[in-house]
Amino acid sequence: YVKRIFSKRPYKAHLDNKRIKIFDKVIYIFRDRRSRIESVIKRDGLSVEDVEKRIQSQFSPNNEEGKNRLNQNKVVCIENSGSIEELKNKIFSCLKEM
Repeated sequence: YVKRIFSKRPYKAHLDNKRIKIFDKVIYIFRDRRSRIESVIKRDGLSVEDVEKRIQSQFSPNNEEGKNRLNQNKVVCIENSGSIEELKNKIFSCLKEM
């Protein structure tokens, strides 16, 4: 039995160790820092400083905690740096492998 759950919430709380244990895999979709900052400013009207604070509280495959999770083979990272069609193809490819 395979159950897939999708969430659009990137915050660290959603990838804490207690919650991550219930999943076989977690797909983490990310963009470069500059694109993320610009997008959040446009969407939420926040300052650069506020966006930076928010980003610091999120999961990142580049920090020590993120590397530990990647080493557990729980988190699959997909970079969202192209078109929406390219992103869809990456996601579907990843899901097929699961």
